[in-house]
Amino acid sequence: MISGSNQMNTKISLNEEVLEEVESFVYLGSIFTRDGSCSSDIRKRLAMSLSVMQSLSSIWRSKDISTTTKIRLLKALVWSVAIYGCEGWTFYSEERKHIEAFEMWCYRRLLRISWTQHKMNKWVLHKLEVERELLVPVKTDSATRYIDKSSTLFFRCSFPV
Repeated sequence: MISGSNQMNTKISLNEEVLEEVESFVYLGSIFTRDGSCSSDIRKRLAMSLSVMQSLSSIWRSKDISTTTKIRLLKALVWSVAIYGCEGWTFYSEERKHIEAFEMWCYRRLLRISWTQHKMNKWVLHKLEVERELLVPVKTDSATRYIDKSSTLFFRCSFPV
């Protein structure tokens, strides 16, 4: 696969055999596409994390487990699946919003808050005594802090457990 927007017809051969050119492929669990976009990989990771989150629903519903323990389990079991391989991701504002929405959805599941209760994100974070941690922006110069469709900003993908 040759990454980029140019439509150059490139033939790569190995031992006199021409290699197939593909639009995307999976390597070590991450999806690589011709255009270099990470949105399909991010969607796949969030779907896998959602599945893990739902498989642990008995833990989230349990009243015998403290909220602090549930948060630690969330970070260790769910977020690790969500951000696996994120070191190479390039985020645009849309992908960042999806990941932040997923983080808040997880917190709301821990507190058993229905979407009909209309609780603000600040209230949820205050109730759990946490900050948004799934994506912590890398310290960058002020010129690259603005995120839109035309600019790219990289994020550090680490969180304390």
